[in-house]
Amino acid sequence: MPRCPVVLATACCTMAVGSMIGCAPKGEKVAAPAAEAANTPHLITLADFSITAPDTLAAGWTTFQAKNTAQELHHATLIRLDSAHTVDELVAALKNPGPPPAWAIWMGGPQQESEVTIDLTPGNYAWICLIPGSDSIPHFMKGMVKSFVVVPAAMAGASEPTADVDVTSKDYTWVLSTPITAGAHTLKITTEPGQPHEMVILRTTPGTTSKEVLQWMDKMQGPPPVESVQGISTMQAGISEYEQMNFTPGHYVVLCFVPDAKDGKPHAAHGMTLDFDVK
Repeated sequence: MPRCPVVLATACCTMAVGSMIGCAPKGEKVAAPAAEAANTPHLITLADFSITAPDTLAAGWTTFQAKNTAQELHHATLIRLDSAHTVDELVAALKNPGPPPAWAIWMGGPQQESEVTIDLTPGNYAWICLIPGSDSIPHFMKGMVKSFVVVPAAMAGASEPTADVDVTSKDYTWVLSTPITAGAHTLKITTEPGQPHEMVILRTTPGTTSKEVLQWMDKMQGPPPVESVQGISTMQAGISEYEQMNFTPGHYVVLCFVPDAKDGKPHAAHGMTLDFDVK
């Protein structure tokens, strides 16, 4: 897991330049929400500094569409709270240095305005924005956290999506099952055993490679060489997530900015980058 969530937030902020809370009281029964059409996205609205999203969802494959209505850049990282822990405990833990608690399960979630599909099991969850502002304070410390409850489904829900591209993240590489072409695709992203990873997909300005993107991020001088940002937030091993994405022709870069467990450097600094062209 990331050694220090604040470091993770700083890394996410660097990426993003390119482009309380509480749970249901213990023992209280929450009615399952009405069934919706398969694959109908649930909207997550990101603002300065709040997250608006459903309070209760049924277990199963669930699609989320993030929309950033704010002036600042945001994302929605999904964390499952195991062992009856609360969102208040999560926020308190993330304010402290050191590794996040083992009961906080990093489930991914949409980067910027991505659309992702996640398999939810019953329990307590939180959406959280780790990106810091110009004051270096992570947005979750300003209240950008939203709790919700997942309850057993009353009826069969949406089926697992069918991917046409499998993406595997591992220490420290990306593997695509097939080249990505122009048009709509469903990506299945899986983290292999090892450290957690995020998948930041950048469409760059013409002629810009991952090396040049990282060089720009080091100094942040001049306009960012990035035209769009999508992807998934931090996801630990044993979890798979789907992203629905429309690729237009151009050059793309895939990066992971999660700090390394050994030296704290972003995984991209360890070579976890991928360049590819879409035609």
